Amino acid sequence: MNVDERVRRLAIGWADYRRRQWTAGLLTLGFVPLAGLIAVTMENFTQSERFIIVPETAFMIIVVWSWSRFIYFRCPFCSRCFHLTAVCRLTSGRRCPHCGLERYQAD
Repeated sequence: MNVDERVRRLAIGWADYRRRQWTAGLLTLGFVPLAGLIAVTMENFTQSERFIIVPETAFMIIVVWSWSRFIYFRCPFCSRCFHLTAVCRLTSGRRCPHCGLERYQAD
């Protein structure tokens, strides 16, 4: 693999990492206000609190899914999980526990 191809692969990988990070963070921050908005809206339509749980549960599943996509991000260099060690222990994400690639390293 030549240097240009490696740099391009790393740039694409880190762009995907940032997108996953922002998506998970914004969905998490938006959960409480959006859950409140859903609750108020559904209460006006149904008069029953049982139906409020369905859209909020669906949104919580989306939040958990986005965090799992972020946690299971594959290192752009070695293609192993960037945030997990070999024994499935969560790391700080500053560097890949498998190959040592630092976060956002481009070369």
